[in-house]
Amino acid sequence: MDACLARDLPVDVAYGQMTSLDYPYATIKGHTFHFAPGCTIRNERNLIVVPQSAPRAGAVLFRLDPAGDLIAVWVLTADEAAAAKARRAP
Repeated sequence: MDACLARDLPVDVAYGQMTSLDYPYATIKGHTFHFAPGCTIRNERNLIVVPQSAPRAGAVLFRLDPAGDLIAVWVLTADEAAAAKARRAP
């Protein structure tokens, strides 16, 4: 039997379109961010992946550290991206 569980995604993060990932930099929402040491990238299946195997573009949730570097990135499915956009709509 297949079990499909929704991920518990954090709510205290920013949403954006990642248009480029060229480690150690990623461009999200038109801004280029540096990856902080220990940054985690979670793919659509919630697995932690290395930057070389992460998607190069797509909808993401992301968190910055106090220095303004990426400390966590969640690559979103189409359904998760739609829900994230709806939560942030005025």
